[in-house]
Amino acid sequence: MVIALTEARTRDKQQIGEDLRASLAFHPNILFEEDLQSEQQQQSLDSLADLVYDHGALPEEIAIEVITRIAHLLSIFHSFRLPIRMALDANNIYLDDAGKVKLYVPNEVFEMGTCFSFDDFFSDTVMPGSRMRESEQQAIEQDIRSLGALFCFALFAEDATPIQKLELRQLDESWEDEQLSLSPTDNLIALKSLILRMIRAGFAGGYLDMQAVVIDFWELGIVSFSHE
Repeated sequence: MVIALTEARTRDKQQIGEDLRASLAFHPNILFEEDLQSEQQQQSLDSLADLVYDHGALPEEIAIEVITRIAHLLSIFHSFRLPIRMALDANNIYLDDAGKVKLYVPNEVFEMGTCFSFDDFFSDTVMPGSRMRESEQQAIEQDIRSLGALFCFALFAEDATPIQKLELRQLDESWEDEQLSLSPTDNLIALKSLILRMIRAGFAGGYLDMQAVVIDFWELGIVSFSHE
């Protein structure tokens, strides 16, 4: 009986991943494993990592646009309780010559990323006041922190991972040091607040879900590309 229940839950998890993959088949900002090679052959694709390492930080409005697109895509994954985890990397974010943004998502994300079946999701072991298990929430918060680090990378051409490891009380001071070399713009204060909240995801003052991140991104009001 226990074996049968385990097998049923495994099928549920696999079905969730398959359904999400099918629903995202025509999303303009996703790149599946089997399409990566053909896309690279048909058009010029450069990863965010290569662009930044070869040419330096992206212009502010383009960096915002790129991360906004990825945040929106992640909010869809998270609505299915499916964190991206290690696949959320500068080497997996691509831009073409027209500026179109794509996130390469390996098949493993769909096959193994769903932590719980719907039975588990609505079980009485879910944390009080939340419909999500703590471990799953932590995985989603890690996605938000990773996206914050990628935003720092796109804006400043520096690995932001050490910033995440600082004591939270030190983050404001580290940002003040970073901005001494930057030309001030109307958006720097808003960007500072947004990125700090992303890096603080799961801690006091940090984001708890990607949808809130998307809303705050769009409220910045900067759109650099005319297409999806």
